[in-house]
Amino acid sequence: MAVVAGLPAQAVLDRAVDRAVADGADLVDLGSARAEYVTAVRRRHPELPIAVAVSGDEAGASGADLVYAAGDTDVRLIAPVAAAMGAGVICAPEAAASIIAQGRRPSGVLVTPATVTDPADAGRATELVSTGWPVLLTLAADDVAGEIAATAVAAMAGVRVFRTRRVKQVRRTVDMVASIAGTRPPARARRALA
Repeated sequence: MAVVAGLPAQAVLDRAVDRAVADGADLVDLGSARAEYVTAVRRRHPELPIAVAVSGDEAGASGADLVYAAGDTDVRLIAPVAAAMGAGVICAPEAAASIIAQGRRPSGVLVTPATVTDPADAGRATELVSTGWPVLLTLAADDVAGEIAATAVAAMAGVRVFRTRRVKQVRRTVDMVASIAGTRPPARARRALA
């Protein structure tokens, strides 16, 4: 999931989304983007899933595929907004059962713990993966090496979605881990000659 939230103008947003897609993003986070931004991104990339932060009103999330609570918004306000739009919900692990009780299907819920800043935090994601919910991890390491290490550890643990600004590096790491685990064929086969 590429983070392109907080950009000031439509042209800048368009370039950021185009670059994220070129770098391998399968999903884009527009943050608290206005509905017209969501519509513009949808027009440019019709197959790209879009996530937005909402504060409890459907208008703010119009056209998005995933919604999550902005700031201190109560997650109970998000479930009806998501249901009305047919969107999935990104929520804290402790809120997942409540979201399901409000009518969301389990496949429409992604749980996310606190932001991960180092590989040790990423290792704790194993506990969350074991709950059976698909897990979204926000990566916020200060350095590329730390973020890549955290990505590798979390990917091996079974984390499904990585929220990052370093799409290309994270994508390569996730693909590499999948190839090692045998869930994805290698990008290139090379044979060493003696």
